Amino acid sequence: MYCIFRKKKGLKGIAVQSAVDVYVFAAMILKDDFISPEAVMRARSLAYSDGQREALARSLPSPDEIAWYRANDMLLMPGPPRAMSLIEIRALNPDYFYFDVMLMGAGREHAWYDEEPFARSERAGASGWIAFSTAALPDSFERTHEAEEANSVRPLMAFNVAEVAWVLSTYRAVRGTSLLEGTDILTASRHSNGRSVFVRSLPLLMSIICYRDKSSPPLRNPADSRQYMA
Repeated sequence: MYCIFRKKKGLKGIAVQSAVDVYVFAAMILKDDFISPEAVMRARSLAYSDGQREALARSLPSPDEIAWYRANDMLLMPGPPRAMSLIEIRALNPDYFYFDVMLMGAGREHAWYDEEPFARSERAGASGWIAFSTAALPDSFERTHEAEEANSVRPLMAFNVAEVAWVLSTYRAVRGTSLLEGTDILTASRHSNGRSVFVRSLPLLMSIICYRDKSSPPLRNPADSRQYMA
């Protein structure tokens, strides 16, 4: 399955008495598709400041939005506590990522994209909520990346590779399983040669690729963004 997943900006917050109250509601509606900041801190070597945790609790999407996410197969989780590149996210759990070779004599593994600009300059933004679609609508089969970008309308847009890596690695760290296994996720990132960058979700592993062939997962493009809630 070949998919473009989109993120939503401008989520409206609600006043809350405590993070526990609002997160219980979100978890009740979204179940395993909701991940709280506290769950991220328990599962990963990261910490949100008290100010970040308070801001996340107060900016949680409204009950109507959370219910809409449930109806439209979207998960909700916080972004990292600081802006992080693909390389930095990979360093948290290297065993979640596929490496091409072990550098002889260097004592470390190497991936083809290590020196690519997108791997170091593009980042998953600090804190804030990420609403990530786990489903693709059937009306956009065979659509190219360029066609999807031309069709994109705000407040939805494609994720860059760091953001996709954050979502997949955080889901695995918290839930213990791969998200969207057997799927190629098209990102907004580009190889230095201009080709699109994908994240391939494998059993308990993810691979960063910039090519697809006959052995790739079935080709499938996702939803027209205009069908998402504005």
